[in-house]
This record gives sequence, C-alpha cells and structure tokens, in this order.
Amino acid sequence: MADTIRTLITGVDQLSPTLATIRNNVKGLETSLGTIEVGKAVTDNA
Repeated sequence: MADTIRTLITGVDQLSPTLATIRNNVKGLETSLGTIEVGKAVTDNA
C-alpha cells in the first residue's frame, strides 16, 4: 500500500510541471482566439 501511494505521488510530482505548461499554453491560445474574435468583429463592422 505504501509503495502504491509513493508511486502515485511520484507520478503526480513528475506530471505537475507538464500540466502547468499545458495550462499556460491553453491560456495563451484562449487569449489569441479572443484577440482574433475581437479583430474579426472590428473588421466585419468597418
């Protein structure tokens, strides 16, 4: 049981930096898509 918990904790520790990077990439993509939508709205109404 202790080995299983240790293995799970190790896995989470190893994945955390990767998940943080993915989270930042998604946030950047959302920002970019929002900018595109705003730009599209401006050009469509011009």
